[in-house]
Amino acid sequence: MTFIDVRRRSFLSGEIMNAAQIRQLVAAALRGKTDAEDRIYLTEAWPITTYPAILLQTPLEVKESIGRNAPQFNTITTLRISGHIQLSEGENPVTVAASALERLCEQIQRAVINSYELTRQIQQFAKVRTTMGIYTAPSITATRSEPSLAEVKVELDLEYYQGPEDFFPLETTQLAGIDVTINMPDGAPEPLIAITLSE
Repeated sequence: MTFIDVRRRSFLSGEIMNAAQIRQLVAAALRGKTDAEDRIYLTEAWPITTYPAILLQTPLEVKESIGRNAPQFNTITTLRISGHIQLSEGENPVTVAASALERLCEQIQRAVINSYELTRQIQQFAKVRTTMGIYTAPSITATRSEPSLAEVKVELDLEYYQGPEDFFPLETTQLAGIDVTINMPDGAPEPLIAITLSE
């Protein structure tokens, strides 16, 4: 398979790639594959009630033209996967959280990078960046702070091809009319109601 064939395979198969599609594919790849189980969210207004939990975002996208005629781009979408863990109240909560973050990070990377449905539609994972942090919240007495939340962020730069088919106008078919047929008892005529919609 030539390089240009790889870039255009989404066009040949009728598949469109964009940031929304990436989030959906990654969500499917992560469900049941990490300690977060099915707690995978695609919006910032996520109901954080049970941990661990994962939030998916695509905060950055860059398109680089590969031609002067029809619109063709090498597109890089940055996918941010944020994994959140609530610290325990037992001994050495920071140590326990650090270990849990490393495990969650490894689970996330394995699930995403090994996803066939995702990798078959992109050219490459251009970069993978990982950051971890443990945050503190004021205690009830307000005399000291205790760590309460740990977070790992895995950012992946996904490169894929976008061609003219990705930018076709989103057309809708105008509804001209409605035909309604009513089922009647045997032997009775079935009335037909035709409704013509004006523009």
